[in-house]
Amino acid sequence: SLEQQNLQSEFDSLNQQIQTLRQLLSDRRELLKALKKDLRSLKRKYADERRTRIGEQGEQG
Repeated sequence: SLEQQNLQSEFDSLNQQIQTLRQLLSDRRELLKALKKDLRSLKRKYADERRTRIGEQGEQG
């Protein structure tokens, strides 16, 4: 049935994801590479110029 196929597909997808994550956890170099990739992606998505000015200590403005 269609429901059974959907469940099997989801099961296969989750198993693949589990294998990938286990592999990352077992290889520090690959884990760091994945973290760098994710951080660069977040930087591109959210990085922007400061909206406030940083002044001398005690200066208001």
